[in-house]
Amino acid sequence: MSSSGWSHKPRRSRSCRSRTNREPVDFHRQNIERIQRHFEKELSRSERELRWAEENLDDGSVASRRYIANLRSKVKYDYNQLMQEKVHEVEKCLSEIYEEERELAEQKLREQEIENERFHRQTVNQIIRERDAMCEEKLARQQSLYNKLLNEQAIRLQAQQRLQTFESLNVSQMKDRLTRVEQSNYLLRRSVYDLIDHQQPVYKSTVYIPRFGV
Repeated sequence: MSSSGWSHKPRRSRSCRSRTNREPVDFHRQNIERIQRHFEKELSRSERELRWAEENLDDGSVASRRYIANLRSKVKYDYNQLMQEKVHEVEKCLSEIYEEERELAEQKLREQEIENERFHRQTVNQIIRERDAMCEEKLARQQSLYNKLLNEQAIRLQAQQRLQTFESLNVSQMKDRLTRVEQSNYLLRRSVYDLIDHQQPVYKSTVYIPRFGV
């Protein structure tokens, strides 16, 4: 009888996947053949005993007929045992094949899920990297614009400070000039009043009235 099957193992690595298609089959075939040889020997021995009894002991007596009937029953029993064992081994092999195929299918499903998860993570990471790159680029543009605005603001502040300083200097200079003019006017009026009060003609030719530029 030729049959194929798988021996039940918890898990296998990828390196031994190529051997799993042959080793379990050989193991089950050897196991089945060993059991078959055992029952075939028993059946063959019973058949030989039956043929010998039929040829040498069948003298028509009750004892011989009973003995031969017992041998025939034993042959039938051994044959049934052989067939039953074959059926049992076939069912066992089919069950192990089913379990192994189910395990392999589950393993492939887990591997596929792991692969899908890995691909999903790679896709998500790629999207995150692209978004990070876009955000960094946008941030760099905003930082450049912000620095430009700061520089322009600093330039305006410096210009305003220089203008305020210049205006302060102009006001101070104008105040100094106005003060000098007022002092000169005061001195001039005082000199004129003195001339009028004293009526000294000699001062008429010596009065110096300065010209002030305002």
